[in-house]
Amino acid sequence: MSTPIRVSTLIALTALLALPLLAETAAVSPSTTPDQADVTVVVTDTTVAHPISESIASATVITAKDIREQGAVTVADALRQVPGVTLRQAGQMGASVSTSLRGSKPTQVLVLIDGQRITNPSFISGVDLSKIPVEDIARIEVIRGPVSSLYGSEAFGGVINIITKRPTSNGGDATYSAGSNGRADRSVTVRGTGPVQWLVSSAFPNFDGQRTNSDYKATDLNSRVTVPNMLGWELSLSGESYRDTQGLPGTISFPSADQHQSFDRTNGNFTATRTVAKGEIKVQAYTFNQLMHFDAPNAIPAFAYHSSTRGITNATEATYTRSWGAHQWVFGAEYRNETNANIATDSPTTHFTMSNRALYAQDRWDLSTKTNLVLGTRLDDHSTAGSKLAPRVGINHQIAPNTNIRTSFSMGFRSPNFVELDSYYPDFYSPTAEFGTIGNPGLKPETTQQVEVGLNAVRGKTTLDLALYNTDVRDEIVYTDYTGVPIPFVSKTYKNIASGRQRGVELTLGRQLAKTLALGLSYSYIDARDRSTGNRLLGIPHNHIALTATRTAKRWESALTGRWTDNIPDVSHNVVPGRVVLDLTMTRRGSGAVQPYLAVRNLTDTVYEEVVGYPAEGRSIEVGLRSKW
Repeated sequence: MSTPIRVSTLIALTALLALPLLAETAAVSPSTTPDQADVTVVVTDTTVAHPISESIASATVITAKDIREQGAVTVADALRQVPGVTLRQAGQMGASVSTSLRGSKPTQVLVLIDGQRITNPSFISGVDLSKIPVEDIARIEVIRGPVSSLYGSEAFGGVINIITKRPTSNGGDATYSAGSNGRADRSVTVRGTGPVQWLVSSAFPNFDGQRTNSDYKATDLNSRVTVPNMLGWELSLSGESYRDTQGLPGTISFPSADQHQSFDRTNGNFTATRTVAKGEIKVQAYTFNQLMHFDAPNAIPAFAYHSSTRGITNATEATYTRSWGAHQWVFGAEYRNETNANIATDSPTTHFTMSNRALYAQDRWDLSTKTNLVLGTRLDDHSTAGSKLAPRVGINHQIAPNTNIRTSFSMGFRSPNFVELDSYYPDFYSPTAEFGTIGNPGLKPETTQQVEVGLNAVRGKTTLDLALYNTDVRDEIVYTDYTGVPIPFVSKTYKNIASGRQRGVELTLGRQLAKTLALGLSYSYIDARDRSTGNRLLGIPHNHIALTATRTAKRWESALTGRWTDNIPDVSHNVVPGRVVLDLTMTRRGSGAVQPYLAVRNLTDTVYEEVVGYPAEGRSIEVGLRSKW
């Protein structure tokens, strides 16, 4: 059993950890400012590129190098070392992953690909990050805390922006690997530059699994074409086609040998950018079409267990960015249409549509050379949720060379999704009745507001980021008892009956111990509770620690990553026990075109679950080759 830790105690402990660094930093002269080439830049929190130390939000940037060192196969794998992020995978490779930021629900996390929302209200569990391979990813930016002032609904607990690679040179790269439990990965990327820049990439992950019916196979194809200058415009066209199939083995107590699921995602994007009146205008139109199909051949009633859910997002957005003296302004407008289709065998197809129009503005104002102020707001006009205003204000101040403090207040909201507003499946007893889930068309949007204080400091080869936050959630939508309708098998619906409070501490430390050795540590404490009952929210641990050690020795680069998570409350009064999991990767360096590598996941063969009843993979070994030309 884990021992509860008071927030005040944690604040005192983290302050004590920071004091020695602050004392050293205060004595640093301006000449010791890190080289600009080493400065991490973040875009997602304001859409204007700036050093991460000058952000008003808690942000983490994961590079392609970080992804490779962790041996990550999917975006979910890449996020496991990020403070404030809780990932729960219902099984092994390919199994669905739920994502929480600072205690939020998965539906309260907005996921973007190149700034375009992949989150769709058709899927009750949010975006499954196990279905996004990493081969085409240049970096991932994670913003913790509400950013509805820029992105609207779902940017409630935070934003995960997946930024894909751009064709900057001629050549290509490829990966081939094989490992335990039928694990395999094959990927190829080819790119070229010139008057037209282009890139084509493909990935084919595969996994047989340790349990019966836990296989997973996917195909991911990406392409991008960019014309750098056509009549003063930069034009870009990109597309993706992803498809997977996976077995659903069920829990240990209730195994299934025949249930399967397939998932398809296709998307296309057109972007046009040019300089106008000393500013930049960007217009983009994109579409995401996602289809999830569930199949249980021997289940009864058949219609409820042979079904498909399709979510389609079509959006157009225009932004104008310009600097006026000490001000960096962003003005934007968005129109978005989202469509849902639930299809059950032998039952009518149901269609629902939502639309949203929005205007937003933001000013990043340099009050002085050491202080910047961010003011932003967004007005959404939603077809089902009505009008919603989401403001944000934050200030970042340099208190000493390489030492910044930040404070912010932000509000966010989430519009009810299709499942919450209407029913999932028609009842097999009556075409007018409902089975399984009763929707509530009278639901209000969930709302949140957050206050955060943070510190970012650099002292020589040591970096620190410390954040304290308090979040209040109102009108939270809860799946609860339904009464008053005498229909067999129906007992649940959705209501705005909960309010929550999430508060916590996040600490990130990095240290370059020597030219060949670096350490990174992150710690999160999350106290997420239902205000009315005082009970902890399910699925959220109090404490999480992640450690990364990278070492270069002769011709090998090695990375050891570890994570400890304490007990997690789960449904039906179950508890997911705490655990320690270690992973090791080794890559042979050299001037040659081919680099062999080794990845050992779950090095100590820890037996654990992230969701009750769904065992994670034991120790597995993967060997592979990476090549560049």
